[in-house]
Amino acid sequence: MLRRSLPAFLFSVLPFVASLFTASLATGPFAQAAPELRSPTPLTSLAFTSCLKQGEPAPLLQHLSENAPELTLFLGDTIYYTGSSEAERVSAYRSQFSRPELKSLWKRSRVFSVWDDNDYGAVDGGREYTEKNRSKESFLTAWRVPRSDERWKRDGIYFSKFIGPPDRRVQLIFLDTRTFRSPLTKGEARPGFGPYIPGSSGEILGETQWRWLTETVKAPAAFRIIVSSIQVLSEGHGYECWGNFPDERKRLLALLSGETPTVLVSGDRHQGEFSKLPNSPLWDLTTGGLNRVRTPGPEENPLRVGPRTLEANYGVLELHWGADRLEEVIAKRIGLSGVLQQEIIFQRSTERTPSSLTPKTAR
Repeated sequence: MLRRSLPAFLFSVLPFVASLFTASLATGPFAQAAPELRSPTPLTSLAFTSCLKQGEPAPLLQHLSENAPELTLFLGDTIYYTGSSEAERVSAYRSQFSRPELKSLWKRSRVFSVWDDNDYGAVDGGREYTEKNRSKESFLTAWRVPRSDERWKRDGIYFSKFIGPPDRRVQLIFLDTRTFRSPLTKGEARPGFGPYIPGSSGEILGETQWRWLTETVKAPAAFRIIVSSIQVLSEGHGYECWGNFPDERKRLLALLSGETPTVLVSGDRHQGEFSKLPNSPLWDLTTGGLNRVRTPGPEENPLRVGPRTLEANYGVLELHWGADRLEEVIAKRIGLSGVLQQEIIFQRSTERTPSSLTPKTAR
């Protein structure tokens, strides 16, 4: 009788044991609250990056930590885990957050994060992933999100923040491209391309997140940064991107076509590239990975501006303010060898209204 009941007993206590692992994240070396910006001064610099596999060297992370800006955005794939074992997922976070350079970065910079498929827990996964709620709990706990935060109270991990004084504030909008996303559509195998093709229907954000986003972008801001774990502008390569859901992509671009200067930042691709929408000031700045890079080879992206980076990299935005308004925004892609690309993505035009910014060519 004992032999027969032992497996059942072990199975019954596994959720409790896993919960202890999750709780340990909240009492470990990253339990303290993230540092607040010390003064209501305008934001002048931020970094953004993605794709950091735990347990593997990441010399560029040390470089980022040593040159920590005011704000650092992680765009997803901050651990590499797939499956349903909560203990393994939490172990991956603990391994990642034990890095001294990440601890140092967290002390010197305000840090925010969203997830992509590998920290979500399902490769290229969407709403069909059955462990998303447990994965969300581990993610929010690991990233020190206070229990009072709205992300604990609703489905998904989307959220927004304002940085800076009212007349020069920057709006940060973090999208959840996993929790509500429809299944991807696969096409015929094509050498040099990914497995996916645009579907005739489907969604990425879900209607609840769309309603939230529509209201959120109505708030006044001097500059807006939209965080998407997957690329928005680049399409046609067959890997994950908003182009796999054409109606969703069109809807997002229409929503972002207002007066507020806006830039997209994305990760996922294990490469760096800057893309720009024709006849529009909108850029999509793709960066990463910190220690995950693609095998060299051609890849289609007709919207790419400048070179593609196939070495470890992270992105930087520099915001230059005048007395009472934003004058210029410079985007950089940084690697161990230095600045890999630099673009003036927005610059105030003296020929337009004071609220307008116009794109300029690369420096």
